[in-house]
Amino acid sequence: MANQRALGIAGPNPVQIRSYPVKSGATFIQGDFVILTSTGLDSAAAAGNNFANPTSNAVRIVGRAIDPALVQDGSGAQATYAAVEMAAPGVWFQIPLYSATPASAVPTITQIGTKYGGRQVTAGFPSVNLDDTSNVVFMVTDFDPNDFTAWPGSVGPGTTQYANVYAEVLAAASLATGAR
Repeated sequence: MANQRALGIAGPNPVQIRSYPVKSGATFIQGDFVILTSTGLDSAAAAGNNFANPTSNAVRIVGRAIDPALVQDGSGAQATYAAVEMAAPGVWFQIPLYSATPASAVPTITQIGTKYGGRQVTAGFPSVNLDDTSNVVFMVTDFDPNDFTAWPGSVGPGTTQYANVYAEVLAAASLATGAR
C-alpha cells in the first residue's frame, strides 16, 4: 500500500504554514486534513467517514496538519496549537486514492482534472474518494510517479492500488479561499 503519512507537497505555489489553536478533545494526527471550528482545529472527518460537503466555513478545509492534536511526550495531553500546511490554490498535497471497490482505487488518466470528495478511511488516513463526485473537496492534479506504473507517456491505467496522487483542495472547499 502507498505511504499514507507522506506530507509531500508539489504544485506551482509554495505552501504556507500557520499555527492554530487545537479544539479540546481533537484527535487528529500528522497528515490529517483539518477544519477550524469556533473552538479550534479538528479533523475534517472521523475514521471511516467522508469529508462534509464544504458549504459553510465550519467544514471548509484549513489544510493538512503537521502537528498532532495530542502532545507527543507520552502524557496524552492536548496540544495547545498545531501547525498546518495551508490549503490554497496551486498547493498540491500527496494523498492516496480510495474506493469502496478496491480494484477501482488505481490511477487512470481521466482522474487528472476531476473533482472528488475526501474520506478519512477506517485505517485512519485521509484519501481522495473516487466514489464521491457530489461533495467535492479535491481535484486530482497529477500522479505520484513512484506509484503510477503505466509506461511513461502512455494513457493506460496505473496498476498500484491506493496509489498516491497529487491533489489540490478546491477553492470553494478551502477556508482560505472559499465563499464567506
